[in-house]
Amino acid sequence: MVWWFPSTGGARRGAYPLDPMEYVFTEGTGVPYDVMYDTVHAIPATPVSVAQSESSGVGSANNARRLVRTSDGTLYLVYFKQLAGIAQVYVIKSVDDGATWTDDTRISTYADMEDYANSTPAIAVDSNDCLHVVWIGEADGFTTGLQIWYAKYDGSWSYPVRISTYANMAGGPQNLPAITVDSQDYVHIVWHGRATGYTMYQIWYNVYTDAWAGPVRISTYASMSGGSNYQYNPSIAVDSEDRLHVVWHGKATGYTTHWQIWYATAVSPYAAGNWVTPVRISTYANMATNFQYTPCIAVDSDDSLHVIWNGLATGYTTHYQIWYATAVSPYAAANWVAPVRISTYDNMATNSQIQPSIAVDSNDYLHVLWHGKATGYTTQNVVWYATYVLAWATPVCIQPTGRNQYPNLRWSRWPR
Repeated sequence: MVWWFPSTGGARRGAYPLDPMEYVFTEGTGVPYDVMYDTVHAIPATPVSVAQSESSGVGSANNARRLVRTSDGTLYLVYFKQLAGIAQVYVIKSVDDGATWTDDTRISTYADMEDYANSTPAIAVDSNDCLHVVWIGEADGFTTGLQIWYAKYDGSWSYPVRISTYANMAGGPQNLPAITVDSQDYVHIVWHGRATGYTMYQIWYNVYTDAWAGPVRISTYASMSGGSNYQYNPSIAVDSEDRLHVVWHGKATGYTTHWQIWYATAVSPYAAGNWVTPVRISTYANMATNFQYTPCIAVDSDDSLHVIWNGLATGYTTHYQIWYATAVSPYAAANWVAPVRISTYDNMATNSQIQPSIAVDSNDYLHVLWHGKATGYTTQNVVWYATYVLAWATPVCIQPTGRNQYPNLRWSRWPR
């Protein structure tokens, strides 16, 4: 059961207590893996098994949400599991705050999808409690590379639609989609993939208003599409004015050796010309000469941006650490605060910390999960939790047993 703590009356950054959070993760001591659900109100926690012995998972990156809650309190989780040895995409729900999970439904139902791997789903919910899911996979007619697929639930699940439709995207591969819904219930999706004119992975964007607009490339910093300058792993968020905010890791002019964290923004109508040229936000000492990976973004009630990722930098060049950066409008490079390291538990600096996920609660307090090792937890990856109220708290381990990976976080109270 989710524990609701007393309201703080809307105060931010200094009022207590914290709002409760909930998350899903992949757990196991080997294959098969299980999908687990838990909240962070009890530490260490006792997770609930969602899908057992199916070689199931919630995804290999935390750029997108896997869990939503509709206005009646129902939880919906998207994940993938084996069907006759081939990964397929499922949605499952809970009406009792995650204690039990029912109505496991396969939604990767395009022609012959059952014969091809489909995985890495992401989910969003709109103001009418309609569900929107996006994932990667192959199907009849699209077997030469992974594609981006979309399905909607408004009482029943729609037939999947391929939205990776830029020239020669069908040749693939397309990968790691993330999704959000704005105040008008428009659906926004980003991913990385190849297409005509772009043999290196680029960051692509598509929007549904009354129809799918068609993919637009947003990784437009100098030479992002040239040489070996791949772009990967986008994460998307929308603010109170329906501005879009996207982060990813990639290479570009001046940064061709090591992946960096990039940020781009756009306002309606979100056409190519309205996307601002990306800015680099991985600016801690010597981050430019070290690898940065897997960013995740969230927006608070003041429209401030909060981004986390794992990377290397001066003083931390051997093992990946969790870094945090923030910005306020107008989100230009000068308005991004220099990154800080938040993976500060004993000996985290001598163990890699990866795949962070971030959420913001009703008080604009920050909550971050990731997996990694540290003193006392050196055998398997475990789940770590850090919070920001007045300052970043020392991380605590909230899943100390088993092999726990890819924790994916959301705030429990509201749908989005």
